[in-house]
Amino acid sequence: MYLRGVAMGLLFSPLSALALTEISRTEMAQASGLMNVIRQVGGSFGVAILQTLLTNASFSIRLFPAPCLTVRRRFSATVSR
Repeated sequence: MYLRGVAMGLLFSPLSALALTEISRTEMAQASGLMNVIRQVGGSFGVAILQTLLTNASFSIRLFPAPCLTVRRRFSATVSR
């Protein structure tokens, strides 16, 4: 997590500076605000999509567990009798 935080800090500052180099001073505030909004919305969509994929994966694992898990459960049920 620390590495990711440092990498994002080192990545977004030069990326923002590079994206805003061609913008005139009169439009700089609007361009900066728009870029921040797009970054926030994109991050929100990314988190939502990833959460949906992980939730679907966890449901499919619960419905169709791996064969080794079912064998282990059967074995432990017969041993405990």
